[in-house]
Amino acid sequence: MNDFGSVVQIESKLKNDEEFVKKMKSFITTVGGKDLNNFVKRVLQRLFTNELSSKCSWTGFRNNFRLENLVTINIIKEIGRINFDFTDVVFEENVKEWFRHGNQRYAREKNQCKTNAHNI
Repeated sequence: MNDFGSVVQIESKLKNDEEFVKKMKSFITTVGGKDLNNFVKRVLQRLFTNELSSKCSWTGFRNNFRLENLVTINIIKEIGRINFDFTDVVFEENVKEWFRHGNQRYAREKNQCKTNAHNI
């Protein structure tokens, strides 16, 4: 997902289309991970661009996009519970931590693009 519109669209499909829910669960399951932290990181990297992640936070603090009530996040938690033993607090901290560094990842990504452009 690369903008808020795509997040809203996917959330709507997850609420209204059981087949899409099955596909999303299957996708998240195949991403996998060696532990909860690795799993959360790998899944979020595949679902959210760095640019979008820089504009999101768990509670929507500072006018960011609010994550805590997303169906997508609940599905990630549900799939994670199948493979790992964790509390809600530990899951939330892992998600918060990944999004907290969104600006940093996005800045690095932009710098990498500039560097690559200069090298061409």
